Amino acid sequence: MSFWGDSGGFFEENSDEESFSDSNPVSSLNHGRDSVIFLIDATESMVENSIDGATLFQTCFKCLHSVLLSKIISREKDLIGVVLFGTNVKKNESDFDNIYEYQSLDMPEANQILKVENLLSEKPIKEFIKHLGHSNSFSISEALWACSSMFANSSYKLGKKTILLFTTTDDPHSNNLNLKKQALKRGRDLSDLGIDLQLMHLKKENHHFDVSAFYKDLINTEDYNTLIDPSEKFEELLTRVRIKSHNKRTVCRLLFFFNDSIKFGVSMYILNKLCTKGSHVNIDRRTNEEVQCSTKYFCKDTGLELLSTDIKCYQNFGGEKVIFEKEEVDKMKAFIEPGFHLLGFKKIKYLKDFYHIKPSSFIYPDENSYLGSSNIFATLLKRCVVKKVLPICVLVSSTFSCPRFVALMPQTELDDKKSAQVNAPGFHVIYLPYSEDIRKLKLENRSRANDDQVDKAKKLIEKLNIDYSISMFENPSIQKFYRCLEAYALDREEMDEFIDSTLPKVDYMEKDASKEIQEFKEIVFPEDYNTNKRGNSSTSESVSKKVKCDETSEVDIEAVARNGLLNKLTVSQMKIFCQKNKIKSSSQKKADFVSAINSFYKI
Repeated sequence: MSFWGDSGGFFEENSDEESFSDSNPVSSLNHGRDSVIFLIDATESMVENSIDGATLFQTCFKCLHSVLLSKIISREKDLIGVVLFGTNVKKNESDFDNIYEYQSLDMPEANQILKVENLLSEKPIKEFIKHLGHSNSFSISEALWACSSMFANSSYKLGKKTILLFTTTDDPHSNNLNLKKQALKRGRDLSDLGIDLQLMHLKKENHHFDVSAFYKDLINTEDYNTLIDPSEKFEELLTRVRIKSHNKRTVCRLLFFFNDSIKFGVSMYILNKLCTKGSHVNIDRRTNEEVQCSTKYFCKDTGLELLSTDIKCYQNFGGEKVIFEKEEVDKMKAFIEPGFHLLGFKKIKYLKDFYHIKPSSFIYPDENSYLGSSNIFATLLKRCVVKKVLPICVLVSSTFSCPRFVALMPQTELDDKKSAQVNAPGFHVIYLPYSEDIRKLKLENRSRANDDQVDKAKKLIEKLNIDYSISMFENPSIQKFYRCLEAYALDREEMDEFIDSTLPKVDYMEKDASKEIQEFKEIVFPEDYNTNKRGNSSTSESVSKKVKCDETSEVDIEAVARNGLLNKLTVSQMKIFCQKNKIKSSSQKKADFVSAINSFYKI
């Protein structure tokens, strides 16, 4: 079953209303298509061992099927390819033995998904394995070369390039030192080419997978500690695949100014983002291709198309239009250099829950933009955790963004039992409200619960206590929408069954806490309880006051205009004045009303 919207990993793309452009020199975002190649071991050990009732080889295709379904909705322009090694047959551009290119590097399509889905059944997968055969004469170096060639021969501009290697063999070239050296050299070549090689090792019965035997030197050593324990369950493997196949895309790269002499680089990410159904696109009814929209400006007098350099900005001063170039306007908008500017530190206890005004971001050190950033960042994070303080900063996310006050909540690294990272070390960027953003509510006095009622409520809560996890609850609207879309795209008669996990489990509540529920109802809502304490709403009268007056009756428009204060008036006031004096305005905008009134008085 597919899990729509589950991209895996911590870092998501930004869809927030705030502008995060790469107009500052540190920001450098990758705009190519993300591409992933599944490099799957097809030797006998992958068929002889199983996870959750399916062979390891078939489990790899289950992961592939899930990723294809997710990608075709969330990121349909990403590229996915599949290469098998350890086969008797060969099929690849370089004509290497024992390497089979199952799927070329391309965008996911419905027929590809159906083709992979067919292999999830027992009979088709057995026939496919029989067709492939098994061989231990393969070369990891040649398999990696075949993947590298697929990236190089792609007709698309590629962004992040990832190879996911699935295997149960910890030392494939234990008896051939030459092949081992070739593979390690090929791994270094992939790193130089910017290709990320990730190991998805699987649990083999009665065998300990020793990463240090071969793959420690082949893969990125930074991830070595997270690869100690192989996957034993399908859901565990699928989670790792989703995390590694998803690009941790930075929102922006900024500098952190500790003081005038100390600064370091950070990358900003979005951890939580509201999942939506996606917006519609316009398509050409003749070709069914997406229509690209463009905006052009034309001169009202000549009818000629205007270039961006032909368009100027102006401001009225003393009845004259003062012209500004776009570059001058940009300079006026620039407040301070983009980045985090440290103001000081506050105790964590002073950060209140009700300060939340928008989703937080997350920052992590960026060694590429500024050498030594990781050391300074780690030291700052460690001291903030020890001292229980949070840095207070001014954040300017881009050259033309408004400054925002933010608090940086420190977070230490947390791993699960399998040594996989649960929480990354870094700072949560919490946007602080201004004084105008906080409202003071005047609430009516309410009756308070007595001690007995509070005790009964506590007992009820203890009985109904559950272990909460975000992954336990899926958005029913989103899930039904995409399952319906999936069924339509794959030409299925019915969509996959979906269980709404947001509905309360009334049967379990009655079974586990029926006594506590009844006691709570009896003490809070006794038999003589009056449910209508506010009285009948029909006896109260609703009073509506309508005030109708001339908004310009007490305003001397001419005096205001001659003093250059028309911008202080409302659009409604100027509109009424123009209607009374039969003054024509080119539009209903405030600036045009100001211009029309100034022309009327010849100012």
